[in-house]
Amino acid sequence: MGWLRVKLPVALLIVAFASYVVFLEVQASNQSDEQIGSSAVWNVADRDLAQINQNCRAGQGLDYTSCFIAQMPNFGASTEAVSFTQTFARENHGTVAFLKAFHPVDSVDVGYAFFPGAADFNQRWLLLNGAPAIINVDDFSLLPQADMAKDPNYVALRKQFPQMALFDGDRAVDVVPEIEALPDGRQWFHINYPLKNKCRACAVVGSARYGFEFDPAGRLTQVKFLEVTPAEPK
Repeated sequence: MGWLRVKLPVALLIVAFASYVVFLEVQASNQSDEQIGSSAVWNVADRDLAQINQNCRAGQGLDYTSCFIAQMPNFGASTEAVSFTQTFARENHGTVAFLKAFHPVDSVDVGYAFFPGAADFNQRWLLLNGAPAIINVDDFSLLPQADMAKDPNYVALRKQFPQMALFDGDRAVDVVPEIEALPDGRQWFHINYPLKNKCRACAVVGSARYGFEFDPAGRLTQVKFLEVTPAEPK
């Protein structure tokens, strides 16, 4: 009887610990399942996308964002693809975007998003699965433009082109941003932005380069201005 009094609590403790370990594994699995991946990509045909836009712009008692998301499953979008569009719209004032391609990298990955409501420049690069979970590299509120304005090359270009401005770029699906993986686990994503004279359709007179740095856990630690490069003379 004395032996049972000693062994039984120990056995119960072992069972409880094993159950807790299983719980942690399930939680970790669920967290990894919540990561954005290739299952969130939506390969929609151009004609189907045009049909959705036509349906939603015609008005069906819903705003464009809600209408677009509601129609996605009817045109082959997976649950993950719909979830991505819902999340992006919720975090970006109702802006509609869907994942057109996915490029796995490390703790932070690259997504290629399409913005069906944009008149032009409707393809964007997104940095995914870090913290924040979705980063649009063309969100200019993230860029320290005041640092760029102090750069000697920028100052010289500005004198030559007084109406020069920074613009977002149309990011190609078949191009990967420049990525630097450091031995300590940090990641850098180097992104170029066109400097144009006067307007979006005007000539490119240079490019500005910014770096997005992530720590080994995937947390965004800084967005840093790197350099301005004048365009090659034609």
